[in-house]
Amino acid sequence: MPDPRTFVAATVAVLMRPDWPSVVDKVERLVGPAWDPAELFCSSSDWLAQWPGLLPFVRDLVLVPDRDGGIGAGCLREIADVLGLDREVRVLVGERLVGWVDVAVWTVRNPSRFCVARVQKKRNEQS
Repeated sequence: MPDPRTFVAATVAVLMRPDWPSVVDKVERLVGPAWDPAELFCSSSDWLAQWPGLLPFVRDLVLVPDRDGGIGAGCLREIADVLGLDREVRVLVGERLVGWVDVAVWTVRNPSRFCVARVQKKRNEQS
């Protein structure tokens, strides 16, 4: 039985970037040991089969959106599943983690499994 860890969520396009390992290192410096989906799963179907068994051991989730804030259907499912267990979800914005409550989420005009929504840090409403 694995020890609970942070799960790092990202779209396949983000996972395939050459800088992905450094992104995971950055997250681990902020939260401690984390699960890297690029190392855990070999395909989307593999993720679909294994995610339900891993979920009970997910301590919290850090979302790494695409450069334009895009997140895929898989990320949305991971977020919903983790929130459904009353566990924390945060978003990596630059060098910082932002709480889920501090981001705005909106759907995209032409959703696909690769991009269903965009996230962005909310502007500070206090002056």
